[in-house]
This record gives sequence, C-alpha cells and structure tokens, in this order.
Amino acid sequence: MRPEKYANFHLLKAIRAKGVHKRRVELRKYLVVARVLSSGECVKKVKKEMKSLGKLRDATVASCVPLPHYKARKMEVEKCILPRTPGSRLIIAERVFHLMSLIPQERELHPLRKKVRECLFLLESLGLRDARLKGVAKELGRLRDEQLRAELCLDERRELDVSPYREVAFQVMKELLSQTEFNHLKNKLK
Repeated sequence: MRPEKYANFHLLKAIRAKGVHKRRVELRKYLVVARVLSSGECVKKVKKEMKSLGKLRDATVASCVPLPHYKARKMEVEKCILPRTPGSRLIIAERVFHLMSLIPQERELHPLRKKVRECLFLLESLGLRDARLKGVAKELGRLRDEQLRAELCLDERRELDVSPYREVAFQVMKELLSQTEFNHLKNKLK
C-alpha cells in the first residue's frame, strides 16, 4: 500500500464522519502521514481542526465538565488530497525508525502514547498491522483518559509506570520494520 493512498482514504472518511471521536481518529490517521510527506496549508488546517475536536473529546472523556454542543460542520480540507510522492514508503519507514529509536528513553505516558500511536498509523500506511501494537496504543489511550479524568474531576495527579508498554511497543515495531523491503533499516535493527 502507498502511504498517500492510506492518508487520502482516511481524509475522505473524516469528511463523511459525523461524531467527534470518529472524525478525530480519521483526521489523525491522515495527519500523521501528511506531516511526514508534505507541509503547508493542509497540514495547518487539519491540525486546527484536530485541536478543536481534541478539546471536545477531552471534555467528553472527563464527563464532569459540561460538554459544549458539537455539530459536525463542513471541513475546508477537500483539496488536501496528497499527491503520489516518489519514495514515500522509504520516507515513512525512516520516520518509524526514528520514532522507534526515541521510545526506549520515554518515561512519561503522554509522549510515549503519542509516539506509539504515530508509529501505529505510519506502519498501517505501509500495510503492516499488528494487534499487539494496536493493543498497546489502546491501553495507553485508556490510561491517558483515566489520568485526564483524575486531573479534571478529582484534582489529583497520577504517575504511571510505562516501562512494560514501552518495551512491548519497541519490540513489535522492530519486528514490523524488519518486514519492510528496506535492507539498510533491517541492518540497523540487528
């Protein structure tokens, strides 16, 4: 699969999505790839939309904060379809390798969660899927929601040990990257 095709597919799904969560997930999948392959106005527009949807989602998760009304509005991103980019698979694989190399140093939930989720979507854009990595990303998201709820509703700060998640995510990413066609990355993984 070409990463641009993956991103464009999810952009179109986001445009058709009605709910906050669904639209945000689909936009995130597009944005993760688009930030690596392009820059400019489309990335800015999608980031702005993601920010407003994120605030609504956080309020929903906390549920102790009154939720503002959300009406799915027309997004101004229809012209953000990514063109075919020569070498896009290599560019994406190298980004995954870079993010993966940062994971062993992560000690906090939020930055680890962001890196794992980004790698998950980038690997999916290469056609590489793994239930273990998706499970780690989901669990980190669940823990982040709990942490957010505790901060907003109970006014308490919770620290978590993320080392088990970090180790599993790193090993799975290493396995998946070794399945790519890029020998120079496979050699670096040894």
